[in-house]
Amino acid sequence: MIDGVLLSEYLLFPEFGGLQVIAVIIVFSSLLISLTNTSSRLKGISRKYRWLVFSLNLSVALALCGLILKPEIKVSEGKKVYLITANTDFSSEGLNKINTKLSRASFYWLEPTTEMIESYGITGEQVLLSAAQLQIREPSIGHLVVLGDGLTENEWQAISAEIIEFIPSSRVSGILSPEWTQQVNIGEYFRFSGRLNISDAKSSDVFEMQLIDPAGQMVVKRALLNAEFFEVSHRPKLSGNHLYRLQISRMNKTIKQVLISEEIDVEVTGHSKLNLLLLQSAPSFELKNLHNWAAASGAKILSKIQISRDKYITKAVNRELPVSKSLDLEFFSSFDLVVADARMLSQLSESETEALINEVNKGLGMIVIADNSLLVQNTASAKIKPHWLHRHFQLGYPSPKEGSEPVQLSWHDGNGGLVSPRESLVSRRAIKFEHQDRQLISLVYSSKGEPLVVSRAQGKGKIALSLLTGVAGWSTSGDKSNYSLFWQAMIKQVARLGEMNPIIALDQRHSSKVGKAQRLCIRGGDKHELIFLNHGGGQKLKLSPALSEPNRKCAQVWLTREGWYQLSLKNNGLVEAKKAFYSYSKEAWHAQEQNEKFIASLNRVKNSEGQSRISVGDFTPINLWWMWSLFILSASLLWLERKLGHKES
Repeated sequence: MIDGVLLSEYLLFPEFGGLQVIAVIIVFSSLLISLTNTSSRLKGISRKYRWLVFSLNLSVALALCGLILKPEIKVSEGKKVYLITANTDFSSEGLNKINTKLSRASFYWLEPTTEMIESYGITGEQVLLSAAQLQIREPSIGHLVVLGDGLTENEWQAISAEIIEFIPSSRVSGILSPEWTQQVNIGEYFRFSGRLNISDAKSSDVFEMQLIDPAGQMVVKRALLNAEFFEVSHRPKLSGNHLYRLQISRMNKTIKQVLISEEIDVEVTGHSKLNLLLLQSAPSFELKNLHNWAAASGAKILSKIQISRDKYITKAVNRELPVSKSLDLEFFSSFDLVVADARMLSQLSESETEALINEVNKGLGMIVIADNSLLVQNTASAKIKPHWLHRHFQLGYPSPKEGSEPVQLSWHDGNGGLVSPRESLVSRRAIKFEHQDRQLISLVYSSKGEPLVVSRAQGKGKIALSLLTGVAGWSTSGDKSNYSLFWQAMIKQVARLGEMNPIIALDQRHSSKVGKAQRLCIRGGDKHELIFLNHGGGQKLKLSPALSEPNRKCAQVWLTREGWYQLSLKNNGLVEAKKAFYSYSKEAWHAQEQNEKFIASLNRVKNSEGQSRISVGDFTPINLWWMWSLFILSASLLWLERKLGHKES
């Protein structure tokens, strides 16, 4: 069966299969025979009379074809509609092409400003408060022309049109793909990354980037080129909700022109609540620096260092020394993360190893620093058995040159961003991972894509193995920010998950703006209440179950002002959790918002190209009663003509 045959653009035969084709051929074959017989029978009769009889025969045939094919006729060609969105350039070539003689009702303005309404005489019928209203005003759009920044992907889902055309506005200057750490503890670094986009820049132009803290002091300064990807990091000194400012200026000899100024919200909580256990077979430079960094962040640390075969030094920071010295299940249960060298783990007794693995199965995270005890050729000649880590990781051995060369690292920061220190190289062990399976996740890898730190799930916990040996060099060489970012990411992705904040803000930080809805969710039961705190007081939000997760309930609020908002989760009247988020002005992060709309609009135009012009909504079936009426009338007249003609002969 063919889906449909379009005869011109006004007539559609939706049913045009093999049986229908055969039936039509039979009808027209019969018509041809009938016309031949009629021509012979009416020889000598006037031409007008013969044409009348021929027309009746043709009418019978067409009526039969109509009954067989059930044609549909196009009721309307579809209206051409113009949708004017934000940042439309009214002097642009595309807008000048618009035929001003068209009806004003075919022009619609999405959220126009008061100035635009007055300047262009926009009527109330032309104003759209949301893109979804366009389909209500114009149910059948034949040709849609969108001007300006365009629409988001969600807005496009509410619009349907046969032909879509997009005339984009001029790109604005700003930061593209902005990402930053939303929450850090005191002593940790937050990181911001993005790509500079200056619309009128020359290839030789140099720009100055400054990161300014809430007190108005410049904390980071760097020179940038247009289209350059950049990263900055800073360590806040005080807890609370802070607003930093990212400022881009053109570096002229006489005057500094500020081109871009964007705010960055960062929530700084108290000291780290991490419970960290360090196990060392010998004093280690790597773990000593980790100890000092974690202690400065407020982590609770217990370190156990072997100084001889049966002697250990045990130190505690921000916590008490344990009463018992045995490494049993109760001992390991008090920690969130264990960082140990491989040799120390190989020297644990079977009961201690079993206790450690059992606690990992319950959620404990463990990071193992690789050393020579993992080399197969060493374990074969030693009195100890091959390392139990070989059951979890398949290891190989690169060439001496490959294994000794310093590498450039990249890792995910746990917030969706990628950290790639360009000027910092790190040494590694002459070991490599082989035959990775799907259970292994690369946490850190080299510039060539080789995994250098991998983790795998073990029950509810994780075990990670690191081949790196020179990360501490960052700290001693003054690159404390990358050192901190590295361990922040490792801890976030491996350590035991503590009590997570049950309040979740689903939208990206830069998309939380005045006049938009913010989606908020909680993990909780029926007795939980989410209170939205505004300057005007508290508002209890109506929570609805999320379709994707049964244990999650969601609501949305409209942001009416710029600034910080507070959320409070109550359970039986008692406050269980709090969360803050910032609402930006409508003009904030315009370059990124425009870029997202450009991509969504161009994708929609691309997807609309080549689509079938046959649309069920544009055609309506012809009433078959007309076909039956034409058939009965024509057939009756032909019967009378034959009867009368027979009597005359």
